[in-house]
Amino acid sequence: MAEDPPTLAQPALPPDVDVSVQDPLPILRPIEPVPALTVASAPTAPPPPAGRAGLVALLRSGALRPASGRDLSHWKTRHAANNPRGVGKRFDEWARGMPAYVVVGDVQIPEGLAGADAVIFILGEKAPFPAGNPGHSAILDPVSGSCMGMICGMLMQD
Repeated sequence: MAEDPPTLAQPALPPDVDVSVQDPLPILRPIEPVPALTVASAPTAPPPPAGRAGLVALLRSGALRPASGRDLSHWKTRHAANNPRGVGKRFDEWARGMPAYVVVGDVQIPEGLAGADAVIFILGEKAPFPAGNPGHSAILDPVSGSCMGMICGMLMQD
């Protein structure tokens, strides 16, 4: 005698529950891919002209002004106050031979300020630090008395 195949027992539901399907399920469709989004960048200013022409453009724009002997003396005083070694004996000689400018606005340092085109930048009061590569130029900070740049070692030596 053959036995009936086993069946799964149906759970007992309360009599007031209707299990018939009333509404058909929505048909799922694939989502269209979202096109790649691009982030708009802020318009960038063209880089300043290289070398001395770039310095002239920065002077005309008002971002730089020619430095005075007073500007250099102020930096030397701050440097001496924060450095027991002081400024090297040759600093004045080097500084006299290099054009010096005070940074008074946003400055992108022009390319090519090396060798005979190297200059001294002095940070003005509340002026932002200049962007870019100073090359062989020095950046003097009158607040801390520090000198930043490849040429600083030469400017500070005795």
